[in-house]
Formats: sequence, C-alpha cells, structure tokens
Amino acid sequence: MEQLNINFDAVGHIENNKESQMFLNENLEHFSDQCETLYRYMLKGNRVNLKTAINDLDIWDLRRRIKDLKDKHGINVQSERMPGGYKEYWII
Repeated sequence: MEQLNINFDAVGHIENNKESQMFLNENLEHFSDQCETLYRYMLKGNRVNLKTAINDLDIWDLRRRIKDLKDKHGINVQSERMPGGYKEYWII
C-alpha cells in the first residue's frame, strides 16, 4: 500500500477577526508542524486526547489541530467521548 503524502506547509485558514488572523499568519509554520506531529502520532495507531496532546506532543489546542487535519488535509479522524467527558481521537 502506498503511503499518503500530505503537504503540511500551510494550514490555509481565514480567521474571523484581524487580531486572530495576524496571530495565525505569524504562527502558520508552528501550526503546520503540529498537524504533522499529530498525524504521524496517530498513524502509528495511537489515540490522542487533550492530556496526551499536551504532555506527549506539546500541542495545546488539540481540537483546532484535529479540525485542520479534517478540513484542510482531508484526514478521516475518528473520535469517541470517553467516560469522564473527554474525547479521544484516532485515524483508521
């Protein structure tokens, strides 16, 4: 099976206010790196939740990076609400 090749060079999102857009523009490279880190982590069969994202991957806005993977890169990310109310994410 051929490995899917994804370009993580740009998140490509437009924010709804000037300040947020400026912050996004200044941090695009960092956010793209986080998407790639998260994707590679889940490719290994790992599930990720907010605690593992922060502690193991240094990703503080997990929901945003999951949304980027889904919307901008077309990754089929699955999720499940766990006992305790938190969500875990994975890819198939």
